[in-house]
Order: sequence, then structure tokens, then C-alpha cells
Amino acid sequence: MQPPLLFFNRQQTLDDVLRERLGKALTAVERLDAERLLATPDVDILEALITEWEVEPPFAHEDQRYTPGVKDAKLDVTGRWEYSTFPDRRTLIDASEISLHVPISGFGPAFTCNASTRSLSPPVGQIGAREIVLSQTLPAHEVQSDEAVGEKVRRNFDDLLRQIQQLVGYARNDCDSWNVQLRQQLESKIAGRKQKLLADRNLEAALGIELTPRSNPPVVAINLEQRRKLNLTQALRQPGVTPFAPEPEVVDGDYRRMIELTLKWSEGVERLPDTYGPMDEEALRDSLLIVLNGQFQWTGGEVFQRKGKTDIVVPYMHNDRTAMSFIAELKFWSGPKNFTRAVDQLLGYTTWRNTKTMLVALFRNKDTTPLIATARETLHGHEGFKRSNETIGEGGELATLAHPEDSTRELLLALVPVVVPRVE
Repeated sequence: MQPPLLFFNRQQTLDDVLRERLGKALTAVERLDAERLLATPDVDILEALITEWEVEPPFAHEDQRYTPGVKDAKLDVTGRWEYSTFPDRRTLIDASEISLHVPISGFGPAFTCNASTRSLSPPVGQIGAREIVLSQTLPAHEVQSDEAVGEKVRRNFDDLLRQIQQLVGYARNDCDSWNVQLRQQLESKIAGRKQKLLADRNLEAALGIELTPRSNPPVVAINLEQRRKLNLTQALRQPGVTPFAPEPEVVDGDYRRMIELTLKWSEGVERLPDTYGPMDEEALRDSLLIVLNGQFQWTGGEVFQRKGKTDIVVPYMHNDRTAMSFIAELKFWSGPKNFTRAVDQLLGYTTWRNTKTMLVALFRNKDTTPLIATARETLHGHEGFKRSNETIGEGGELATLAHPEDSTRELLLALVPVVVPRVE
């Protein structure tokens, strides 16, 4: 245990410590291997770095405080007139010492450095790795003669704890604000570096000159010491023999437009039971295909094409092979098992990172609300589900999923429920 010190009173401020930590976190982005950075979804990189660099807000757990009891001690009363001592001669008297131990958690410097709001007379005590210790030493004669001494000691401890909790609160506010700033700056830094690396790859491709094969540079691994959530060495995709190259994809704006058109089409389906009620999956697919192709055009012919009986795709030739940059599937709801099979089928079609997909779930039941909720629950329970991004229409959602063979390759799946009227 350290000797008594002033809490929240180091010469270096908490702002200094956090500013230095932010600089190191941003430098870590620059040190990440380029190939692996390009091959890994931004959100996975961000969350791994957040896990490594964010600070845990400080707390003093007053409800867990304890005391090991009273122990014998000596009290230095040198120079104190009431004890008739001499200033040049050290005098020790019998005393009793009682200490209060309060467990703490969070970022260590938050308990020793001044926060942005500070105290000119912080409390004095000892600080260890997991607790702070407050002590009071009383003359033995006072303990023996004063019946109210216990109440006085308790009040003194209560006053000290109030000061400490106030100062911990100031430090916690600073840490919370810094964590928000850390996320924003890391997100911007990752996006900026990826944008530059992609521009460099496009420049290399435009040269039309064979590039010297790259040897894999050492990987910068991040050691997670606390609050383990995602290891960056696992989050970053292992670089293959072929360096990362940009892949064609449907831009976000067009993808949003596809979803909007599908939602408008679903409204028409519900309003025109005589027209759409008798249709099967294939006929409904062809109806939606007409709507989508009526809003998008492509020099190579129809943008949206049929694939199988129920699928709509946007194919693209890349490196002498056909791949799908957008895939939509229409399926009547027939239970969670078949719904999961439909999601698996969409995942199986995807070959690129950032593929955009849509699952149009068709419902003919009278009470569709609980079934739509079950569809969402089933999607959330899928082994490839990573996160829900937003709600779409009445009961739908936009979700991010991972490819079953490569968890670093993400795809977006728009779940669009459509109620198809029954024809009586």
C-alpha cells in the first residue's frame, strides 16, 4: 500500500492522460495491416479498437465498504501544546487507528488526476489497485473517555466519502465524454484510411502494369487487458495470396431506393386483393420485377433479372465470372424452419463483401402481426446475424449478417413483410 496521498491531485491532469491515450489509439489505426484492414468490415475494426482503447468510467462502491477493525497505533503529538511536549523532541502517545476500505473500479488515473472540475482541498488517504483506504487515528484517552467518539468517527468518514463520490462523478463525466469522442475519431480515422487505400488500389489497377507481389508484413496484434469483447487479431481478416481489390457493389442510395419501391409495391398488393390475391410466389416476383426495372436502367439490358422461381438478382461480370451484387427472394411464410432455409439460401448466393440482399416475406394469414414478429426473432437467432440496423416499414428491418464461411464478409439483408390478401 502506498503512503497517504491526496486523491485527484496529481500534477498531470486527467485531460492530459486522455489526450495522450487518444493519440495512441489513432496511431494504432495507421499501424494496422492494409490488406487486412480493407478486407474487414469497418464496424468490426471499430469495435475491436474501442474494446482496446476505451476507458472504463470510475466508480467508488460505497455499498461494499468494510473495515478490518480497530488496531493499536502511535500518534505523533510533537509540538502540540495540550500534551506539554517540546518542539525539538519527538513525542508519541498510545492511540487507536480505524480504517475504512472502499472498493473501486474503472480507469486508474481517474482517481489520482484532477478532472476538468476539481477540488482545491481533496481528501487524503491511500489508494491501491482495487480500493481506497481512509484512516482515522485517535488518542487512546479520547477513545476511552468520550462515549460519542464512534459517532464522530462515522460522521468524519461520511464527509470524506461525500467528497470522494463528488470528485469521482466529475472524473466519470470526463471519461464518458472522452469515450464518445474516441468512437467518433476512430470511426473517422478508419474510414479515411480505407478511402485512401482504396484510391491507391484503383490507381494501381488503372496503371495496367503487373505489380510486384507483396510479402505479408507483420501483423500488429492488440492485447486486450480488460472487458474482452472482440479480439482485433480475430476481427481482422487474414490476408490471402491475392491483395485486396475493390469489388463492384450496389451503392447505398440505390439500395435504399429498391427497398422504398418494394414497400410501395407491398402497399399496392394489400390494396388490390382481386389482382394480387390469386398470385403465387413466381407471379408476385414477376410483378415486383416490373416495378424495379421501371425505375432503374442499365446499358446492358434489364438491371433486375430472374433467377430460379422466386429470386431477383443484379448480376455483374467480374474477373470473367458472374456474381450477384443484389439478390432478392420472395417466400411465403411457412414457419421458422423454412424461413431460416430462405436466409441460408441468400447467404449461399453471396460471393462478395458488402452484397445487398432483400427477403420479401409473404403472409396470407389473417393475423399477421405475431407471425411477422416471429420472422424477426428467427432472423435474430440465425447463426450469421450480427446486428439490427433500423426498422423498415411495418415490422420489417435492415440487418447485417456474416457469410457462414467468412465472418469478416458482411451483407445487408432487408426483411420486408408483405401481406397478400386471401381470395375468398
